[in-house]
Amino acid sequence: MVQGTLLLCKPNSQNICSATAQDVRTMIIGRLLAGIGIGISSALVPLYISEISPTEIRGALGTINQLFICIGILAALVAGLPLAQNPAWWRTMFGISIVPSILLALGMAVSPESPRWLFQQGKISQAEAAIKKLYGKEKVTEVMYDLKASGQGSNEPDANWFDLFSKRYWKVVSVGAALFLLQQLAGINAVVYYSTSVFRSAGIASDVAASALVGAANVFGTMIASSLMDKQGRKSLLITSFSGMVLSFLQ
Repeated sequence: MVQGTLLLCKPNSQNICSATAQDVRTMIIGRLLAGIGIGISSALVPLYISEISPTEIRGALGTINQLFICIGILAALVAGLPLAQNPAWWRTMFGISIVPSILLALGMAVSPESPRWLFQQGKISQAEAAIKKLYGKEKVTEVMYDLKASGQGSNEPDANWFDLFSKRYWKVVSVGAALFLLQQLAGINAVVYYSTSVFRSAGIASDVAASALVGAANVFGTMIASSLMDKQGRKSLLITSFSGMVLSFLQ
């Protein structure tokens, strides 16, 4: 079930590799490909969404991305329910995940490139074509004006990787890195990926069903955050959620 969770919407090469694996080496190759796919998509998908989204709905679309990630995890957990009766069901799960992988690849094949990236590369005509495809012909002039204004309004040189460790950016980098690091160290991945084993060790009768409830809670929490983030602010929600995590560890 863990493999099904991680590979629900990733490139289909590792799905095929893992579903047909007959030895540990083949399975490791599949997991390696899965890690590469997850790393690439995790970095590029939010950036792509932010660059093609209109300003007025950019935050909402970014939230929808996270919401559907949680829905995908929930779907994988539900798909793992037959494992209780058929331990070999995980191969079928890998096979099923090939379908959304293919749909994802086909969808990106017909999706336009980021107009902002094209503009930054000096590909003006291609940027205009991408804007026309995304927003319609009537929006081309307006969006191109915004891109030009944003480019002219910034006199800052492009930063490189070494600049992230400079004194100028250390506060921003430290806050961002600490948020992600502490979130992972809190054990959320262990809860999601190994919940079945944890519930089984705790003597829960239907450990797989209990894991599905974890996925449902994940979706529910994301929906609450999506509806409140623009009203309550980001900081207050983070404080509330982290405080709730602390209380749960004290039980």
